[in-house]
Amino acid sequence: MLEVGFDPHVTGAHRSTPLDRASFHGYADIAWDTGHPRDHARTIKLLLAAGSPLDPTILPTGNDELDAVVRAWLKK
Repeated sequence: MLEVGFDPHVTGAHRSTPLDRASFHGYADIAWDTGHPRDHARTIKLLLAAGSPLDPTILPTGNDELDAVVRAWLKK
């Protein structure tokens, strides 16, 4: 979509961007070209490494794997 000129900052449902939606659904291959579709843990690791802010009040997320990633990041 970027290659044909779509604006990645346009918001839609819940004032979210395409990257927000891809991340929410765990499409790490869209958030970052990793080849691991629907990998929520990898997606959040990539977003955090890229500088996305982390709100510790999201814990617990209801997903043990994501909780482990978030807790590990918060310990850094």
